[in-house]
Amino acid sequence: MEVHSSHVTDKQDPIVEEVVSPFTDEDIKRLQTEAQGYDEADGWTFFKRTEFAELWRKSDETSGVPLIKGCLYFPGIPPNEVLELIVNMDIRRRWEKQLPIIETVEEHSDFKVIYWLVKTPRGAADRDFVVYMKHGVDENGVTYVMYKNATHPMKSEVPGVVRGETLFSGTLLLADKDDPNSTRLTLLLQDDIKGYVPRFIINFFYARAPLDWRENLYNFYHNVYKHEKSSK
Repeated sequence: MEVHSSHVTDKQDPIVEEVVSPFTDEDIKRLQTEAQGYDEADGWTFFKRTEFAELWRKSDETSGVPLIKGCLYFPGIPPNEVLELIVNMDIRRRWEKQLPIIETVEEHSDFKVIYWLVKTPRGAADRDFVVYMKHGVDENGVTYVMYKNATHPMKSEVPGVVRGETLFSGTLLLADKDDPNSTRLTLLLQDDIKGYVPRFIINFFYARAPLDWRENLYNFYHNVYKHEKSSK
């Protein structure tokens, strides 16, 4: 029996375009490498310590934007709970006081496209970012969250708001060796906030923001989130 091509054309399965992850193995390796270095030989300079945090800085001659590392401690919060507060955008909106807008623009099986607006102190325009976000567990069993700069047709630049660029960003989460219900988190942050910014705002962004981020997450968990979970 002869079959003409016109009889089968309309029955062909639709072509589904595969979405390729923007993250590579090299991205995870860099996150692991930068998280491990702590001395001048690795380019790191210590600059601040509090009861629950240490902050380090590493110069980047290529971009001119320093890489900031925060070693943050979350007593009484296990790693899986810290992870949930970071990657669940519905929850994160409730404790991220510096980000009045957080939107999930697009979601795939192993990464998301996220938009957020950063509220800056008076004296500079607000900043916004579009990023890819991915979380998982590396070959050593360490939980990670990674971010990478993105563009998206639904999120063009907004008049009066400066579009920043995420050069490198991520976190590694480990249970505290002496208390599995507490978390040791390494935060790496390298965002180019673009445009003119007064020096005091730059200092706030790189030195104070990681500490506020930790405090907001910690307080929300202990004052709100864990009580909500226990009452369900």
